[in-house]
Amino acid sequence: MPFDVMYHCMLTIPTDANVIFIGGYKGLGEYSDQTWSYNMDLGEWTLFQAKLGTGRSWLTCGLIKDSSDLDRHVIVVSGGKIQQDPTVYTDTTELLDVSNAGSLSADWQDGPAMPVKAAQMSRALSPDKTVLFAAGGRTYGDQVLESIYQFSCWERKCQWLVWNQKLSIGRWGPIILILPKNDETCVEFY
Repeated sequence: MPFDVMYHCMLTIPTDANVIFIGGYKGLGEYSDQTWSYNMDLGEWTLFQAKLGTGRSWLTCGLIKDSSDLDRHVIVVSGGKIQQDPTVYTDTTELLDVSNAGSLSADWQDGPAMPVKAAQMSRALSPDKTVLFAAGGRTYGDQVLESIYQFSCWERKCQWLVWNQKLSIGRWGPIILILPKNDETCVEFY
């Protein structure tokens, strides 16, 4: 990697061979506002021209489709730690439309605020890729969250909602998966 960063967010663009690296902690109290793309076929790094409005680490990110236009792909970046003080988190959301070939020069746009200022949330996508779920995490005073939030867009209007279920135990950085519905019974293992 041509840059030093940790606690960033990564995702893939399914229409090409790119892995996207967003934000992160650069060290010495500095939070990255950069977005990088790594092309796996060419082995090349590209720095996006647009910068995040807020440099952040421990952020949540995902690539979703607009429910009214499944050809529109949007990178969603939300929450995260924004200062050296361990209690300062953000609820801001930023969006980058990557539907067009010129997406490397597109600008990040402000999106709707999350219902909570949080970091270290985990993410999962609905099977149709139209909903981003963010679960758990930490908020002010290092409180561990049980809530699950969902983010979606319809006709370029996006929103966060509090989901109707919660984690049974609050935790930060959990692994979450969306399991397809089928006739098999899930069994709890301890």
